[in-house]
Parts: sequence; C-alpha cells; structure tokens
Amino acid sequence: MEHDSDQRRFGWIFSAASGATVPAELWDGLLADLGDSCWLPLLHPCDAVTVRTELHRACAGLSPQCSRELVARLRTSGTQISPGYTWFRVGLCAAGDGTVSGTLQPVEGNSADLDHLASRVDLLSALLSAVPECFKIVDQDARLVDMNHAGLSIVQTDDLDSLRGASVLDLVMPEHKEEYLDGLRRSLAGERIVQQFQIRGLQGSERWMEQVAAALPPPDGSETPTMMGAFTRDITATKLLIQELSAAKVEAEASSRAKSAFLANMSHEIRTPLTAILGFAHMLEDTGLDPEIRRDCIYTIQTSGTHLLKLIEDLLDHSKIEAGTLAVSVSLCDPTQIVEEVVRLSKPAAGEKPVSIAIEPVSGLDGKIATDPVRLKQIVTNLMDNALKFTESGKIALRLSRPAGGGVRIDVKDTGIGISEEGLGKLFEPFSQADDSMSKRFGGSGLGLSISRSLAQELGGDVIAQSTLGEGSCFSAWVADLNTRLESEQQDCGLRTPNQASSLSGRNILVVEDMLDNRRLLRLHLGKRLGANLTEVENGAECVRLFDNEDPGFDLILMDVQMPVLDGQEATRQLRAMGVRTPIIALTAYAVSGASRTCLEAGCDAFISKPIDFEILRAECCRLLTNRHEGGRAA
Repeated sequence: MEHDSDQRRFGWIFSAASGATVPAELWDGLLADLGDSCWLPLLHPCDAVTVRTELHRACAGLSPQCSRELVARLRTSGTQISPGYTWFRVGLCAAGDGTVSGTLQPVEGNSADLDHLASRVDLLSALLSAVPECFKIVDQDARLVDMNHAGLSIVQTDDLDSLRGASVLDLVMPEHKEEYLDGLRRSLAGERIVQQFQIRGLQGSERWMEQVAAALPPPDGSETPTMMGAFTRDITATKLLIQELSAAKVEAEASSRAKSAFLANMSHEIRTPLTAILGFAHMLEDTGLDPEIRRDCIYTIQTSGTHLLKLIEDLLDHSKIEAGTLAVSVSLCDPTQIVEEVVRLSKPAAGEKPVSIAIEPVSGLDGKIATDPVRLKQIVTNLMDNALKFTESGKIALRLSRPAGGGVRIDVKDTGIGISEEGLGKLFEPFSQADDSMSKRFGGSGLGLSISRSLAQELGGDVIAQSTLGEGSCFSAWVADLNTRLESEQQDCGLRTPNQASSLSGRNILVVEDMLDNRRLLRLHLGKRLGANLTEVENGAECVRLFDNEDPGFDLILMDVQMPVLDGQEATRQLRAMGVRTPIIALTAYAVSGASRTCLEAGCDAFISKPIDFEILRAECCRLLTNRHEGGRAA
C-alpha cells in the first residue's frame, strides 16, 4: 500500500479476525507515538458505536461489495484521562472475498462545524442512554444495529457487542414474529408503527413490549431507508393487570347473571308457597269445611311455611359463610340416628312418587362422634332433598362408613337424571345449579350444595359429587371427629344440666311486642296451652314505665328487639340500669350473625329467633325460671 505523508492518508487491509490492525510504518508519526497499531481503541466513545457497527457488518458480510465513508474522532494527543481528538474520514470497502479495506484521512480545514454537530449528537446519545425506555436501531433484515442501556436490561444482557448484527427475531416469541416483520416493512415504507409483542430475554424471562417505530434517514444520503428506530417499553405489568381485570369482569358478569337468575328463581320459590298458604288459609274460613279437607289445608300451610323458612335459613347461612361468621357447636352425637331421622322425615315426600329410600346396613359404626349434630343433619337433609328433587323413579340409597382418619362418611346415591361433566364443574357455586333449566323445572335456591360443602369443611370434612348423565348421582359428605374441639368448648363453657321446671302454669310473663298477631300467637301457646298469665305491652317505653315505681311481679319478660318508640335492646339496658333482675328473653326476626351477642350485651339472658319454635321457647322459659335466684328490683 502507498503512503502519502502530505495528505496523511493511511490504508489497511483486514478481516474479521485481524482486529483492524494497521502496520506501524503507515502511521506517519501522527499516531505512531500512541504505541498501538490498532486504531479502534482510539475512537471517541460517541463515535465508536457507529464505526464498530459498520465494521462488524462489513466483516460479517452483511454489507458485501459496498463502500461507506464515516466521519469520526480519533485520539491523536494527550492521554485517556485528558485526550485530544482529531476528525478523520473513515472509508470502508467490503470486498467479495470477505476482506475489508479502508482509509483514514484527517479532515482538512476548520472542524468547528463538526465539533458543534458532534456535541449535538453526543447530547442526543446521552439522552437516549438515560431514558428508561428501550431505544434500538434495526436494519431492514431485522438485525440489531444499536441499543441503549435500558434495552440491554430488558433483554437481560450488558454486552452490546454480542448483540450487534444478531436478529431481533431471536428474542421475539414465535407467535409474534410475522407481526413484527410486517411492522418493520411498513415502517421502512414510511408508516409510523405502534405494535405489541412478547419477547423472551436471554435469561428466559418473558415480557410484553409496546413499540413505536419509524424509518431513520439513510446515512448515505440515498432515498430508500434501510434502518428503523424504535422506542420500546415494557408493558408486562399493564398486560397482566388488563388480563386480571378482564377475568374479574367476566367473573363479575357471570356472578351478576347468576344472582339475577337466583333472584328471579327466589321470587318464584317464595310466591309458590305463599300462594298455597294464603289460599288454604282462606279455605279454612269456611266453618262447614269437611274435617279431612281441613286437615289437608292445615298440613299444606305447615309444609309451605316450612319451605319458606328453609329458604330464609339458606340465605342467612350463605350470608354468614360469606362473612366468615358461621358458627358450629360441637357435641357427642350418633350419626346413624341422624341419618335415620332424615330418612324418616323424607319418606312422606318420597311417597308422592315411585321412589324408595333405604339405608344400607354397615357393621362397625356403633358409637358417637364429636361434631355439630344440627349442622350434620342439615348437610344430610340437603343431600337427601337434592336426591329426591332429581329422582322421578327408582331408589335412593344411603350408606354410612368410617373414614381412616375417624369421623363419618355418608354417601347418598340416587337413580335420578344425573349431571353432565360441565354441570359438575359449577355444582357447588352459590346461586347456581348444574343446568339453568333445572331451576325452572325443579325449583330450589341453588344454595343448598354450596352451604353443605361449607358446613362440612367447617366440621373438618368436605362434600364431593360423582354423576353420569341419565343414570344418577352419588353425593358423598364426611366430617371429622372433633374430640379436641369438644373438650375445649366444655372447658370454656362448662356443661350444665339444671333441673328445669316442666310447666309454666301460673307464671306471670310480660310480653313486649308491637305486632298484634305475634302477641295473639304467644297468648295461645303460653297462655291457653301452658297456663301462663300474660301481660302485653306494645313497645319498650311502656315496658319500662311498668317498673318505674314498684315491682310489678313478673317472673319473665319476652322482649321483641325491633319496636317503635323504644326498641327492645334499649329497653333492656334501661331496665338493667334500674336494677331489674327479671330474666329477659330477646325475640327477633333479625337472625343474622352478631344479633344474639348484641342482645346479650344489652342485658338479655337468652335469645330466640323468629319464627319461634315454641318447644324451644318453652324449654328456655323453664330453664331461666328454674335458675332464677331473685326477681324484680335488685337490692
């Protein structure tokens, strides 16, 4: 190669492996004193990226048989800490045989304009490096030309040189590659592109990206762009949030539809027994009604009223379950007796259609377990009602067994219509049934199975279902033996079995109740049937006035909670503040979680929810009268 010292022109030939080394004799004293025959380390940091990228492309054969000229600064004096730079024209020429030749030629004349332009470029480069979003340059073949630090972090590397010339499609997920290439083609054609795609980083992390891209002006002055510039931001968190919100929206809409269907169904469930109650009650006004028909009317009113009560209790139980306030009371009980009682109560309903009910004999089930007998009976009753509802003919078989861990398992198997695989998936969801058409055909609140599972889980077990459409179903419930829990309850509460009075005859009872029909009902049961002497007032204020000046001599007070003028809780507080020790039983239809506690905190001695079970009321009255040590005004 020739060396022209006047023009300070240098020439070299190198390949990808040669490191762009220039023979020392060609430096003409200008660079020779720097002690390094490789000129690439002498490039200004802001120019090194561009020059190294072009050299890499030329050496890798990405720009075959082409000539490029760049302007760059090389350190010609000073040290690395305090360098002095001179502008050079860097000429590159890629030959077809894989070699690259080139020239280094100092820029002649005043380089102030170049310094000014370079300062602007350096500023822009610094800004792009500082922005938190990825900025990258991609060529027309989707190969990476340059990328800032934020981009390197996203793709999980800090080695930019290893990425230059690599295809960005290697990072794009397969299902988004074609879309990415389409965006690249459109951007080079002059469009401003906004697209989203998913990538997998070099360390395996998957992220969602949103990219805004446009063509860059060709550096060689040609009219056809060959590179795309793109700002890309990580939208993984936003994407996940949108997916979660979409899933929540779908779930909320499904829940709303289920609840709307439930309310429509509940309206039907309530109106049906109410129609029977009102209709048959109207028939009872006929004094000349045949006794047999009269008995049928009374039976229908009772069963319809029981059905309404069951609906209300299901709603209350579901509310307690959702609030996490469902309470169970553990005691020793015989599961076999509970199942036999459920079967006995279910046989009249089964007798209305050709369905038999049988308990399969199993040995080794003697003895009691510690559980909540009321809740266990509720579970078995729900499963039995379910089997009866969907079994038009055939049989229902109940089988008891003892699980390996103790407790009891109860299987209820029927020959009913069965449940599809899809229906099984939503069987235990509240407000839903296996098939929406079932609520129209068979009725029901859609809460029974959901409540049964929650109750069983509260008792240490669960409820599962197996079914074949058209052949029948088997529901299995099991509960644990809660001996440890029972011992704890006994220590906390103690076991009391006081001698209770067997009769209310002659006892003076004050009834505080604003509803006339409720007072009449109490008068019939406690007065005419049990012989108690009843005094009636309509609100708490009238009750308190009776105790203003003297002890009226009542043995017991039945206090309604919700009344006009003065409610039952406030009336009880005022009586206790006056020193009245007369036992008070709170009566309320507001039977939700916490109602009993607030009544007891107000000073009541017991709590009974409406509709009143008069056997429970009688027993509670007798218990309080027996345990009473002094009445009237406290000393």
